[in-house]
Amino acid sequence: MPMLYSILKFLHVSAVIIWLGAIITLAVLFVRLARERESGALQLLARQSEFVGKALIGPSAGVTLLAGGALVWQMGIGMPAWTWWGLIGFVVSVTLGAGVMQRVGRKLSTVAASPNPDAAVMDGLQRRLRTLGIINIVILLSVVWAMVAKPTF
Repeated sequence: MPMLYSILKFLHVSAVIIWLGAIITLAVLFVRLARERESGALQLLARQSEFVGKALIGPSAGVTLLAGGALVWQMGIGMPAWTWWGLIGFVVSVTLGAGVMQRVGRKLSTVAASPNPDAAVMDGLQRRLRTLGIINIVILLSVVWAMVAKPTF
């Protein structure tokens, strides 16, 4: 049993690193490009972020959930508060990223691709994307804290 636990924990932690790392990297790149006001680069990043979401963020979030669930089952601990925190954080983050942020990113890509992109609209979309990204990162970091600290309420 200890070997199974080690494998599951390795998969769980590795997937979290990839998931959170990809989200933070995209957030930093969007902030940097927003300052340069380069619509072509923003359009490219918006398209590439959709790829990163499908190739890295989505699969690593799925592995995180599956390995985490298997760990809880294997440990036979039921569902303490910190596991609920993780599950709720997962649902909120995926909903935010795959739903709301993806729609805003697509809209930003469309506006940036137009012949004369409206600077005010682009600024508003970039601010919204930045704010949502920060919220998502804070949620995921709070889940990491809960997994490490394992608080009881």
